[in-house]
Amino acid sequence: MDKPNVGYAQPNLEAILALQPELLVAPKSFLRVDLLDRLEQLKIPTFLFDPESVEDILAHIQLLGRMVGQVPESIKVTERIRKKVTALSELLSGRPRPMLLFVLNTDPLITVGPGSYIHQLIELAGARNAAEQAAMPYPRLNIEEVLRQNPEFLLFPKGQFEGIPQAEQDQWRRWTSLEAVKRNQFVQVDSDVLNRPGPRVIDALEALVAILHPDVVQPARQEE
Repeated sequence: MDKPNVGYAQPNLEAILALQPELLVAPKSFLRVDLLDRLEQLKIPTFLFDPESVEDILAHIQLLGRMVGQVPESIKVTERIRKKVTALSELLSGRPRPMLLFVLNTDPLITVGPGSYIHQLIELAGARNAAEQAAMPYPRLNIEEVLRQNPEFLLFPKGQFEGIPQAEQDQWRRWTSLEAVKRNQFVQVDSDVLNRPGPRVIDALEALVAILHPDVVQPARQEE
């Protein structure tokens, strides 16, 4: 089903108003201050989210459930996610934890660190984050730090708006000392799944586990 486009990371106020929303839900980083002020003037209820953990995401789901009168369904969704997370944690307990670098952006090199829910997903999936010592949720790294951490996996988002082009991925092959390059472990995850902090967070976790520990979760078939 086609959905109206309101501007993705640069939302268009006129396009939003044309939809006559009763509630606007958006990542905090997507809405400019002037747009927020205008929405407030127009008395359009707005829910902004900026989760730092999986538990934050579940709390947001339940809060939205209360806001739209779907409390039982929101509880059902969050309980299902918690059960799956617990089950995966038990299956992964005691396993080796390979080092992984998530390449959120290439120039400059930006990744995820503590304080971001994707960092927690990497750990829940049975891996170590190459930026686990970073002091911010979305740090910039230099190549010297990457070479020092020597990740076994390079993870790239795949998608129309947030994907890393193949040419940029291939540039990593020049760093021949990297374990990920030696093993040809360049992997991709759908950005619509990994970069969307909502009910599909469990799909993101399962996708990561399938990459890192394919005997625990079978990798999904890639669409042609």
